[in-house]
Amino acid sequence: MAAMFVVTKGGTGIDVVDRYQERVTSHIDLGRKIAGLRMDALGRYLLAHPLGEDSAVVVALGTNRVIGSLPTEWRADLPFVAPDGGVALAQGKDVIVADGETLRPTARVRDGAADFWYPFQWTGFRPRAASLDQPVEFAGPPMDSTKLDSTRLDSTAVPRDSAAERAAAPTREATSYTVSFAALLAADKARDLAAQIRVGSEGARVVTSSRDGATIYRVIMGPYATRDEAERVGRDSKQSYWVYEGGP
Repeated sequence: MAAMFVVTKGGTGIDVVDRYQERVTSHIDLGRKIAGLRMDALGRYLLAHPLGEDSAVVVALGTNRVIGSLPTEWRADLPFVAPDGGVALAQGKDVIVADGETLRPTARVRDGAADFWYPFQWTGFRPRAASLDQPVEFAGPPMDSTKLDSTRLDSTAVPRDSAAERAAAPTREATSYTVSFAALLAADKARDLAAQIRVGSEGARVVTSSRDGATIYRVIMGPYATRDEAERVGRDSKQSYWVYEGGP
């Protein structure tokens, strides 16, 4: 995209700057001061945050048309434009998804505002290319190591100490797998969920991490030595889960 969208101090709209011409080519008048902008990853819409308001102004890019305004809190994760063109909004305890063109609500996730939201597009599993499993072949005639001319070897070469080389060679740490059930913004909800998950004598636990300045409470089990073991624990938990490589 050649355009950049700029909010100037004290301005009541958005300047559209052509980064190749290095000049303002158009202006989107919103009639109010703007505290921040958030771009649709696919370049269809621009979300503007009016100063002092819990709302988002939706602008259609390409035509610079102001579609309208939607009520929402502004957080590190919300609002955002999903891959299907829906606008995800934080309204009270719920997350609402509205159509980006009509602004009509299309879905509601009750108590969803307690979670941390991250948009991504799932493309599904793809078949592995057969060429990836073909052995590597090198051009030229095959070499018989029993017929090498020992007189052509460099007599000044230092003999290799295979034991020393093995000791100096880096070793790859064993891979582990962790079962993850949820990533929440509320510690009490994470603890409540963890208390409900138990497989045999093992229970889920809560670990914390930080993203965009927000503390995330992740409900996990593991790590386990193999993916098969992690998948078994996930299935036996009777909960929604996913398995990732590495420790918590």
